[in-house]
Amino acid sequence: MVSLILYGIPLFLSNPNNELFGPQAPLAIGLFSALFFIGALLLAFSVERFTHWMDGSKGRQKLAYVSFTILFIPAAAMLVNIFLEIFNEILPKINDNLSMWF
Repeated sequence: MVSLILYGIPLFLSNPNNELFGPQAPLAIGLFSALFFIGALLLAFSVERFTHWMDGSKGRQKLAYVSFTILFIPAAAMLVNIFLEIFNEILPKINDNLSMWF
């Protein structure tokens, strides 16, 4: 729920090209919100299965740590880019849209 609030509200407030107005808006918002809940359930299931698989042997634990280390670098780069996009593109669009209303 927190991730939906953190990522969804700025996206809906920025409203690129005014695409969220009209009859499709409730459907788009509902489907976008459902993705966060479905994603959370899939993540919980995957972590449980992976933890059970990893506890099977020491070799699997080492493989998991090596995989985590390799995948951490691109994930950190994407996180930095997400924050840069929020501050450089989305927040100015939110400000522009709010200034049109008030």
